[in-house]
Amino acid sequence: MSDSEGITARSAGLGRYVWVLAAVWTVVAGGSLVWNLLRVKQETLEEARTQARMIYAKDILYRRWVAGHGGVYVPVTAKTPPSPYLSRMPDHIITTPSGKQLMLINPAYMTRQVHEMAEAEYGIRGHITSLKPIRPQNAPDPWETKALQDFERGQKEVSSVEQIDGQEYMRLMRPFVTEKGCLKCHAAQGYREGDIRGGVSASVPMGPLKAIAGRTMLTLGTGHLFLWLMGVGGIVLGTQRLRRKESDRSTAAQALQKAKDELQTRVEERTSELRIANEQLREEITERKAAEEYLELAASRWESTFDAVEDMVAVIGTDYRILLANKAMREKFKGQDVLGGFCYQLIHGTDAPPETCRACKVFETGEPARWEIQEEHLGGCWLDVAVSPIKDESGKVRQIVHSVQDITERKQAEREIKNLAKFPSENPDPVLRIARDGTIIFANNAAHPLLDAWSNQGQEGAALPRQWSKLAGDVLISGQRKDIENEYNDRTFLVTFAPVIEAGYVNLYARDITKRKQAEGQLRETLEETVDALASVLEQRDPYTSGHQRRVAQLACAIAEEMGLGGERIDGLRLAGVIHDVGKISVPAEILSKPTRLKEMEFNIIKTHSQAGHDVLKKIKFLWPIAQMVLQHHERMDGSGYPQGLSGEDILLEARILAVADVVEAMSSHRPYRPALGIDKALSEISEAKGTLYDPDVVDACLKLFREKGFKLEIEGEDSRTAGAGLLIPGAMI
Repeated sequence: MSDSEGITARSAGLGRYVWVLAAVWTVVAGGSLVWNLLRVKQETLEEARTQARMIYAKDILYRRWVAGHGGVYVPVTAKTPPSPYLSRMPDHIITTPSGKQLMLINPAYMTRQVHEMAEAEYGIRGHITSLKPIRPQNAPDPWETKALQDFERGQKEVSSVEQIDGQEYMRLMRPFVTEKGCLKCHAAQGYREGDIRGGVSASVPMGPLKAIAGRTMLTLGTGHLFLWLMGVGGIVLGTQRLRRKESDRSTAAQALQKAKDELQTRVEERTSELRIANEQLREEITERKAAEEYLELAASRWESTFDAVEDMVAVIGTDYRILLANKAMREKFKGQDVLGGFCYQLIHGTDAPPETCRACKVFETGEPARWEIQEEHLGGCWLDVAVSPIKDESGKVRQIVHSVQDITERKQAEREIKNLAKFPSENPDPVLRIARDGTIIFANNAAHPLLDAWSNQGQEGAALPRQWSKLAGDVLISGQRKDIENEYNDRTFLVTFAPVIEAGYVNLYARDITKRKQAEGQLRETLEETVDALASVLEQRDPYTSGHQRRVAQLACAIAEEMGLGGERIDGLRLAGVIHDVGKISVPAEILSKPTRLKEMEFNIIKTHSQAGHDVLKKIKFLWPIAQMVLQHHERMDGSGYPQGLSGEDILLEARILAVADVVEAMSSHRPYRPALGIDKALSEISEAKGTLYDPDVVDACLKLFREKGFKLEIEGEDSRTAGAGLLIPGAMI
């Protein structure tokens, strides 16, 4: 629908609204008039009825007064002749001393005369009557007869508007109850006190009241007509104002429609232009996305390549801050602020670039540089440093690429080779020179026993055994020295293969390390004896802990082997497992063996055993971090453990393995306060808490041992009911 059509529709709607409003107002005004007229009519009837009741009430009062005095005496007149119905009563006519004759008037006679006077003067009619009247003239008319019959049925009042002699009267009649004073005249009729012996009617002319009501109705009609005219006038005036406003609105709407049409045209034109621009923009976005994806791919490949470089590589700004660093450099300086840090602080440990650093010259000259330097700040290691400039379009150096290779081993090998090569024939240790094809070029006198062991009779020109010849060839190809240990005749040699690439041969140096190995063996035996001594001390105090520790060590070593840990680390883990609860030596025995739930204070005492064990073991110089393993074996992956609240990789791997082994053994073994829960319950516990409390790799290895490889905890000659040292602490195995 257009705006003009909408305006026409609104105008037609306004006309209908005006007619409806006028009709509603007319109905309201007419309804109000009718209601008020009916109310006036009803009030007029009620007013007539009220007057009739008052007349009745006065009649009753007059009658009671007269009856209370036994009647009254009045002079005999033409209007008040003696009543024949009272002649039987004594003294119904008396003569005063002055000779005046008086007659007795009873209540009925007096009431009848009052009614006659009221009718003559005011047009108000009254009548005392009965269904059994003494005086025939008091007989009831038909309306009174019906009313008297209603009284006998219990009705208390009868009223209605009736015609009397061609005029309307409000007729009202109430029953006349026999009172004690009435029996003087009517006892002979058989009435008793309280009987209804008739009634008194009062008739009020309606003419005067209707005249008043007519004037009131005229006033109401005039007032309502005036109000109706005022309302209609207001509607007409309001309609005219609305029509003017609608006309103004119509004019404005037409102008708006015109502007809208013009705007629509401009919008369509602009939309067409934008559509073309959007198509062009979409093409540009597609091309840009393709470029961004290519750049992201290139950046990803560059980053992967950057991190794949084994040497330490960094991009450094003109202020010597490290902007980028590859994985090798970040791991070398792990725990330090590499990105954003100053290169001279990390590498040289100085507060400014040292004079020996040629990177400063690269910033100045723009020429690449390479040099070797021994860096005392990094433990005296030798570094091969290469620096290349990154220039802008103007040729100014903005950044440099700083590459560092650790050549300490090469320098040491070169130094050893140089020293050993000075007097190979005089060297007390075996020295050989091996050609590329594995042929012995040279062998000093000390090498003959070694060659004899290889069945070569110490002859030069002979070939090395195949495995040794292959080692020499591999070292020559790789360019890296290699050390291996070789045992024969109860002696142990450390054999070093040192390549001399430019000459195409390998120098082989053997050193007798038998005494060192024997010392290491003795040291290992001493450490094991120390560990056994500590375990024995704890076993004497708490036999539960000993069996528990040995089984935890057994399971921990099996898990470590499944995870591929080396033999040396497994040996250290075994020792840590055997004494991981050694700190419980500081816990009161009554707490360790308590068969009921621990109190909070007792549990806090138990939790000190990790720290106590660490404090004991840190004084012993183990080959492995045994003290730290014991300290951390109750730490958890999410940081909820104790005593340090460590989490994730901050916990030693060996401690993470001990944690799982400790829980599995504790839950599957008997406790002072409960029987064993069983291995299935234990495995379910570590499965549910995998990744939260326990290391996922450790848990997977443990589950594989039990579920796939049939691993079982061994009970070495002791009752399984005495194994374990866990205490009744919900959610904790201690």
